[in-house]
Amino acid sequence: MQRASRAAAVAGVLEAVTVLGRAITAERRAPFDGRNLTRTQMQTLYELAHSRDAVTPTRLARALGVTAGAVTQLVDGLRAEGLVVLA
Repeated sequence: MQRASRAAAVAGVLEAVTVLGRAITAERRAPFDGRNLTRTQMQTLYELAHSRDAVTPTRLARALGVTAGAVTQLVDGLRAEGLVVLA
């Protein structure tokens, strides 16, 4: 009897996991209007969104491990996509 109830519980868990997986897949949305952003672009957006202080190119370059010139190009590209607004 105990074996049957355990099998029923395992079956219930597997069914719930399957239903949840389907729900997650059905609701999957691409962030940023479906744009394919690079890891560095995502890191840049994260740094900009979570910084409590003003973000300078030098500070952002240090955080990303790139040059200040690369930051300028990066931010220009994000700005052209409408993802960054310079203050």
